[in-house]
Amino acid sequence: MASPPRKMGWLENFMHTVPKCNVIVAGQIDGGVIDAQHFEKAVVATAARHPQLRSIIDEKTTSFVEQDQFVPGKEHFEVIDVSALEEWKSIADKESNLAADMYGKVPLWKFILVRSSAEGSNMLLIKFHHCIGDGSSGYIMTNDVLTFCQRLIENGDVGDINPLPRKDSADKMALPGGITEAVKPAADKLYADFTKRRCEWTPSTGLPFGKVNGEHNATLYRDGAEGSTDELLKVCRQKKLTIGAVLVAGTYFAVAKMDKGFCEKVKADPKTKFSFDFDMDVNLRKRLEPILGNEHVGTIIGMMSFSLSISGETKFWDFVAEVRTAMNDFLEANYHCYYFDVNERFDAACESMPAFQDNVKKNDGRVQDMNFSSFGNYFFKPDYGKYALKRMYCTGGGWCPTFGACVFLILGLRSRNFYTFVYAPGDGNEAVAEEFFGKACDIIEISHTLNDAYSLNDWVSAAGGYPSAS
Repeated sequence: MASPPRKMGWLENFMHTVPKCNVIVAGQIDGGVIDAQHFEKAVVATAARHPQLRSIIDEKTTSFVEQDQFVPGKEHFEVIDVSALEEWKSIADKESNLAADMYGKVPLWKFILVRSSAEGSNMLLIKFHHCIGDGSSGYIMTNDVLTFCQRLIENGDVGDINPLPRKDSADKMALPGGITEAVKPAADKLYADFTKRRCEWTPSTGLPFGKVNGEHNATLYRDGAEGSTDELLKVCRQKKLTIGAVLVAGTYFAVAKMDKGFCEKVKADPKTKFSFDFDMDVNLRKRLEPILGNEHVGTIIGMMSFSLSISGETKFWDFVAEVRTAMNDFLEANYHCYYFDVNERFDAACESMPAFQDNVKKNDGRVQDMNFSSFGNYFFKPDYGKYALKRMYCTGGGWCPTFGACVFLILGLRSRNFYTFVYAPGDGNEAVAEEFFGKACDIIEISHTLNDAYSLNDWVSAAGGYPSAS
């Protein structure tokens, strides 16, 4: 029997107001083309496992309604044979920018298998509206589909499906008792800081995006070097730091180098300061009580905010340590859980905030420069019998400029990073996106070679792409 309707949480409800707010998690699978019938059976089994994949949205109550005896139809899976596997990017571009029928009779997702017989390889594109899942959900669904495909080859059937129970919305799980008197002062402080940031925000001169042309979102892709994350992990363990902090620090260094005015000033005065604000997703699956683990599909994320300053004298690894401390302080204060209450309160009040409304109009609908998401390493073993998961990316549509002028995403698999950058094309925006993406990937990829003395001034002064490690 299907579960009763579940009221959407704040984030789910916010996402569902943007019909093009799609997520696509793409994975390259080697080992021969996947049989179409096996693929279809694996998709059906995956849908049977997750309540979110069997639910539609009731417009009147903004609730998820699970469909009793739901079986995926042809609109939920597609097999596309191509001559070159790289054609998957144009397919993902088209699919990610299609508006969803938010209140239709079928759930808001689609699995697309792109196959190249010539290359003996596949790209699995898992598309879903952001209100029903987050990036980590893409990891989970990839694992489920490939596990079921492996069982079909080895055993002739999908085996035990083990359906999962429906979970409440992230905000209800994060604060089941709501904002109590004990946590209200911390939530109020975060609300005041958030409101100030939103009302006073001005676009960073490090990311000089121009006016947006239309609603289409575009994506850049880049593969990290094989083994690079293993080398970085060795350095981080030695310094008692985290790869996540390195990714944030690298983003700051990249944006600072984009700011031509700052670069000129810092050459004359190394003490010149550069500031940058952005938000970073936080996977809540292992930060809730009880711990969920890596099984559940859903929009189970909170948010952490960064508002740090660096100067030409700032040493890279010292800044990584500062970022790590800021992340720990934010998480220990539980701000990533109060995020839901803060945003809900702000949404209710922002219509009567002239400063915020003026800012939105002045900045072409933008409210911040960037949203950043590091998925961490793939949660599961990447080998499934004859099939091997080799590369992974995340892209989407309807994100920019609604959720930021750009979105920087990093996935980890097989000891390397896979980078994507989503932005809204417009006046000079392609050049800005390509320059930032190149700089950010460059310094992150080479970070494990940087010595303790390497500073922002060294990075700003370095010619070309990769910084000097000496």
